[in-house]
Amino acid sequence: MKFTVIAFATACMLSLSTMVTAQDDYVVADKNKPQNPELVDFGLSGFVIKKRDTKGRLYKRGQSSGKGTFFSPNRGSCGWKNSKNDLVVAVNEKDMGNKKKGGRNVNCGRLVEIVNDAGKKVRAKVVDTCPGCGKGDLDLSPAAFIKLAPFSKGVVKIQWKYVN
Repeated sequence: MKFTVIAFATACMLSLSTMVTAQDDYVVADKNKPQNPELVDFGLSGFVIKKRDTKGRLYKRGQSSGKGTFFSPNRGSCGWKNSKNDLVVAVNEKDMGNKKKGGRNVNCGRLVEIVNDAGKKVRAKVVDTCPGCGKGDLDLSPAAFIKLAPFSKGVVKIQWKYVN
């Protein structure tokens, strides 16, 4: 009898692990704070949760979310001169970090893909740091911002990730 129960429990855990492995690109949340989970793994690693944004799209690991604003680019912290017509962004200080390689931040020149709540997308190059932005926020050049929302909106909810 004990062997049957153990075998059944092990089989259940293995099938649950397989299901979670297939979904491993979703965010891992604190097991003490589940938030409306769609899929929960009660394994040793804690809860794995598929989180959805306000439009029902899934957040994936490696994505950030925050506010998108616009600024007038010039010579940014990466050292390049840019104009309002360039598709460029300034990343908040926390996400930009202080990772230097050869005197320049390693995030300088990376490409980010930005998506608003309506699903409009734009790709832009990281050229600056935004000291006034919170974690997850980006400051976009006018050329990048207008692809997501009209200037009159001023601030737009965004999700973004590095694509290179």
